[in-house]
Amino acid sequence: MAPYLLIALLLVIEPASADPVALDEAALWAEAGALEQQGAYEAAAQVFAPLADAYPQDYAIQLQAAWLAFSAGDYARAETGYARAIELSQGAAEARSGLAWTHLRQAKPSRARREFEALLAEHPGLASAEAGLDELRQRRFIISPIAHGIGHIYAGHPTLDWAIGTSVSLPMVIAEHVLVIPSYRFAHFLPRDVSQGMGMMAGQGGNTQSVPAFDQHEAHLGVGVTWPRVGALAQYAYLNDGSQAHDHAHVVGLSLRYSPWGDGILDVSAAGFRSGWIGRLAPAWRMPVTRWLNLQPGFALQLVGREVLPSGFGSLVFHGRTGALVLGGKGGLEERPVYLETPAIFAFAGRITWGAWIAGSLRLGKGVDLRASYETHHLRAPDGAGGIAPTQVHYIALGLRWTSARTL
Repeated sequence: MAPYLLIALLLVIEPASADPVALDEAALWAEAGALEQQGAYEAAAQVFAPLADAYPQDYAIQLQAAWLAFSAGDYARAETGYARAIELSQGAAEARSGLAWTHLRQAKPSRARREFEALLAEHPGLASAEAGLDELRQRRFIISPIAHGIGHIYAGHPTLDWAIGTSVSLPMVIAEHVLVIPSYRFAHFLPRDVSQGMGMMAGQGGNTQSVPAFDQHEAHLGVGVTWPRVGALAQYAYLNDGSQAHDHAHVVGLSLRYSPWGDGILDVSAAGFRSGWIGRLAPAWRMPVTRWLNLQPGFALQLVGREVLPSGFGSLVFHGRTGALVLGGKGGLEERPVYLETPAIFAFAGRITWGAWIAGSLRLGKGVDLRASYETHHLRAPDGAGGIAPTQVHYIALGLRWTSARTL
């Protein structure tokens, strides 16, 4: 009797358990939909994900899961979901359009363009495909002007007190792959005693010519190419030092990027000062730890005469739909380093032993970002009498960036 009783119980229990499953499905749809309406896309995607895992053969569920992942900025999961929806529907236009938009957000414009064009050939007037091609046309020329006001403080420096300045950069992407980046920096310096200030902004061993307040000008130009996997940027920079030390600088550099997973970056530069050339080699790796967090460790080697100066650096980058936050630091020995990615030339006499920085950006809408940063460097500056003056250099910057075509 026991086997028959067990079978009877299963027959009774099975129909009764179907309703809760259906109710759970409806509840998940409703909860995810409510979160989506509130703009909580990441939470909506997490709520809906178990449903997509439980029904891999359901086209509507796979399509909705892909859309929620796309809205949350999880483009890897969205790509998988849209590909599955295309397979289940044998090429539905809505799923193909979603995959094309995902490629566009992943900086794969060629793939996106091919799919949008194919969709319009099969479905003339398809609004999502036309909107995608329109955004791609805007990206044929993207310009992102950046302007900052900058303040400097030199605590403990034998001659310098403070400075104010500005930086303007005009990054451009032409035909999706060509980079042109002109930049300009200006700083007005005040010595501690303007009438008796001793200029030691440059020159090994210090330069003791008496100087009044003076200006520095930096001009940078970068030209390169970029694709999702690789990129290269050649740069030239010129520093005009108005401190009467006449130690102007000419800099040439090359930045290389390879991105199989994260971004492998190699910066190579040579800076020519009156006292000689300084070479710098700086490899780094920007690796994704989570969807919202990148870690970038790296190190640098400088060749100063016959001496090699080592240093290490690292940054944590938190990024999301509303902006980004960067925390970083460095340690080691550096002498008048050139940072191609900033771009900036540190022309101070003496050696930097450590530094730290924090920077953030906030999206204000319509392609405008508010940007702010603080950084500090510990400089061992010559005091002009054969000694060393420990100096803490502080920089504060506040600015805006506008982008003509937003890349999410």
